[in-house]
Amino acid sequence: FVSQARAQIAHAAIENGSDYLFFLGEDIVPEEDTLLKLLSHDLDIVSGLYYVRHGFTLPMVYDFDEKRRRYVFTVKDLSKPLVEVDACGMDCMLIRTSILKEFDLGRLWEWHGYMGDDMTFCTQVRRKGHKIYLDTTAKVGHIQQEKRILPEDGKGFTLYDLRRKGRWLRTRT
Repeated sequence: FVSQARAQIAHAAIENGSDYLFFLGEDIVPEEDTLLKLLSHDLDIVSGLYYVRHGFTLPMVYDFDEKRRRYVFTVKDLSKPLVEVDACGMDCMLIRTSILKEFDLGRLWEWHGYMGDDMTFCTQVRRKGHKIYLDTTAKVGHIQQEKRILPEDGKGFTLYDLRRKGRWLRTRT
């Protein structure tokens, strides 16, 4: 149902004349300036940096492995502020709505085999020649099932701390 919801939201953004569409997952906690950082690049597609939530410290960034014909986790050089990627998760992604007009929105986020809605989207936009970028300075938390926020170093923040401060704490728990 996520793919249908994304298509409906994209359709509404186009109909309303929105310049951008910003997807933010229900388990993602952005910093206060995340959206402003993504907008500042003036790109068609740019994502914030977040990590898998299942206890690993892998970024939600993928390379397409031509030999195996599938996406694989990658450990890109994340020291640069802006990195082009083959694919990434869509839980903190900004998309210029004008590019969405090039696609059948009903199929843009369909699941295909092992590929979820985010990989399908990235595959289709890249086939049309669009580039996908990752802003490594726009780091966002990913709530784990244990209710902890997981930044890049794998150490978490509690939800209580987030509510108390209204944003990420710099003190690790």
